[in-house]
Amino acid sequence: MQAGEKSVRASTIFPTPANPATTTTTTTTTTTTTTTRRRMNKCGSRRPVGAQSSQGSQTKENEWSGS
Repeated sequence: MQAGEKSVRASTIFPTPANPATTTTTTTTTTTTTTTRRRMNKCGSRRPVGAQSSQGSQTKENEWSGS
């Protein structure tokens, strides 16, 4: 019983297993956001070429950002 309690206390005091998971999730989210921003930048650069097509893709990007 004591050994079990020590394990629980140790994991509570040092939440090492929880931190890597959180960091990984944060990194994934950041990567996705960066990719979305790059896409929006590309749409912005395409704007002068074709306003209609860029507007359509911009709307999609805004929807993605919202969700």
